[in-house]
Amino acid sequence: MLQKYFGKDKILFHRQTLTREARVLVENLVTKPQNRDILLMRFSTAIIIAVSYGHQITTDDDPYLKIADDVCRLAVPTLSPPEGSLVQLFPWLQHFPTWFPGTYHANRAREARPFVQQLYEYPYADVKRQLANGTAKPSFLATQLDELQSGEIDPGVTIEHIQGASAITYVAGAETVGQIF
Repeated sequence: MLQKYFGKDKILFHRQTLTREARVLVENLVTKPQNRDILLMRFSTAIIIAVSYGHQITTDDDPYLKIADDVCRLAVPTLSPPEGSLVQLFPWLQHFPTWFPGTYHANRAREARPFVQQLYEYPYADVKRQLANGTAKPSFLATQLDELQSGEIDPGVTIEHIQGASAITYVAGAETVGQIF
């Protein structure tokens, strides 16, 4: 699913998005050079969201930016702790009370769950609505939903798989960019 859409031969398909967002970045850097790090993060986020969901970020209060910020601040650190956690070694610890020693990562995961859920649900509902209205822009999520509808996708793939793969594209891109900056 991911390899098919994000293969080397598909980069030209995203050229218009990359060019548009590069122009926005340059304009913003000229007018607000003191915000360089924020602008670079917004640039990369805008590209990931455009490619994954077909949504163009136009304002600083865009709901996709809010979701992206919440996920990066709260969920991504929980999803990939730098060291192995006790909960990973002993999964039954997730059922222990929050005050019990060793359940820190399980507690963080519980706190992050609503933000991850929003990353799954909001873009899906938005793209699904756009597909129904005939206004959806090309994106990974729209392509996968079209293929699911037409039966072109593997029979075992569900909407939950597609939502998860879409979320992974965002988280992987955000995590990569976050490590660069």
